[in-house]
Amino acid sequence: MEFQTEEGKVLKYYQPNQKQIVKISKAKGLEEILDANEALLRQNLEGEGKEEFIEALLENSTLEDFFAQTNDYFLKTKETKRKN
Repeated sequence: MEFQTEEGKVLKYYQPNQKQIVKISKAKGLEEILDANEALLRQNLEGEGKEEFIEALLENSTLEDFFAQTNDYFLKTKETKRKN
């Protein structure tokens, strides 16, 4: 999934694989969950300004919104592929 930051930088986010999903689901406690989500972002996000974008998500508590939006995107993409 490609998207543009408020600064106009293009970033690409890749859908998590099964191993990454299992790691997050096994995380216990808020700190462990945040660490797992941050690691996922660092592994699956690429582009100029990646680090600044991740830091902004973490500082502004918008991590949950980001993952909800990316999940919706991937679900819609799967649905479109299934219909075709």
